[in-house]
Amino acid sequence: MAGCRLRMRGARYQKYMRDRQITALATEYYDASSPRGKVDVLAAGNKLSIFYNNDTNQILEVNSTTCQAWDTDESMYDYEPMFYGWLNKVPIVIGPSAPLWYAQDHRNEIRSLGEALVRDIKCEKFSLDILGKRDNVTIYYYFAIKDWTTPYQIAKLRVPVRIEISGKTSQESKDAEDWMPINQVTDFAYFRTTIDNWLAFQPPIGIGCPLRKSYRSIPDIPPKFSYSAEVYDILKAEESEISDVEFQKVWYDSNHSIARLDKFTRLRYTSELYDFNTGVTYSNLNDETCTIQPLRNSFFEGYDGKLMGHLKEPGEVLNLDGKFYYMGKRLIRGIWADSYESIQTDVVFMKKFGKIGSNCVFLAGLLRSRC
Repeated sequence: MAGCRLRMRGARYQKYMRDRQITALATEYYDASSPRGKVDVLAAGNKLSIFYNNDTNQILEVNSTTCQAWDTDESMYDYEPMFYGWLNKVPIVIGPSAPLWYAQDHRNEIRSLGEALVRDIKCEKFSLDILGKRDNVTIYYYFAIKDWTTPYQIAKLRVPVRIEISGKTSQESKDAEDWMPINQVTDFAYFRTTIDNWLAFQPPIGIGCPLRKSYRSIPDIPPKFSYSAEVYDILKAEESEISDVEFQKVWYDSNHSIARLDKFTRLRYTSELYDFNTGVTYSNLNDETCTIQPLRNSFFEGYDGKLMGHLKEPGEVLNLDGKFYYMGKRLIRGIWADSYESIQTDVVFMKKFGKIGSNCVFLAGLLRSRC
């Protein structure tokens, strides 16, 4: 068992329970330096992804539409993994490799059963009994023999080939005497000692996890800034491709209470300067006409019940005033960025459709610091 504790690991498994006739395909990643891990499970046509991270002390279960969060303190003991033995609590490991970590803490109880042939691979077989008030189970471990070479050319690497679990348990029953037979087989494949995709540890964007904790705060936005943006309007694109893409330039200065927004489309150019000191808007259309109007319904205007609103705070202008949680780093337009996600309620999509009470997941990507 000397080679099963690795700093990082990525593997795929084929697992089935003979008594229930359940087959699952799992892909697992683990990094002991954090520690953190992820396992994707495909069973009965449904996909479930499980993430855990020591920085947030949470377990996230994510499917195609929802995300459920579990704390890894006392509430973790109510967490039920999909299959028996898939949860190792110290260190926390969730997935088919969890029995390997359990064996590390019970090395003195492991028995060697000699050699066995599994999938035409010569293996060394071990067994470990789990006996308790709710468990009467034996785990059989199969590791490739010492002379078996791997494509990774790592000396002394003992690759797990199979884990069999048989016996009975009442862990999932309210009654301790209500025993259920266990007969699980896990076949390992593509076991490797490197991670080829570090983004695998990050939950998918766009689903939203209301109870997710954040271990990094979103940066403060300065009182003065400017930026350029290309805006693609999906709803306008359905009506006409002419106005689907809009180039924008924004200037914002909260110290002097002024802001400017320029818009460029295929048809026209508009420039509006908003003066919150005097309450007026200066509008320029195609550099041909200039009008002065009362400041109303501005992109920069926040409302507080008065005739004229106030200049939004820097975070409000960039829609960064919500409760964001850190999503990790992502590659956006070829640039590494820190990504944050926020769930926003009662979002106004388009004025002509009115206000739609809904939840939207908002993603923000901010350029990573070089230091």
